[in-house]
Amino acid sequence: MPPGGTRVNTVPPRRGRVAVVGAGPAGMATALSVHQAGHDVTLLERYPQARPAGNILNQSPSAAPVSSTAKVIE
Repeated sequence: MPPGGTRVNTVPPRRGRVAVVGAGPAGMATALSVHQAGHDVTLLERYPQARPAGNILNQSPSAAPVSSTAKVIE
């Protein structure tokens, strides 16, 4: 026992496997966060290539930080 009589049990973090469905803005942000937390991520998307979804993504100012952090390339 350590000095002072307090015993600390440390449990190593569990590495999980996570599937994220949809590579839209929310799916990409979720996959990035889960990956940065140390988990294995599988990102599932119906379309084989990135495509615009109306005016949602199209590199809007709010999407730029996510795409640069995620290292998205055209």
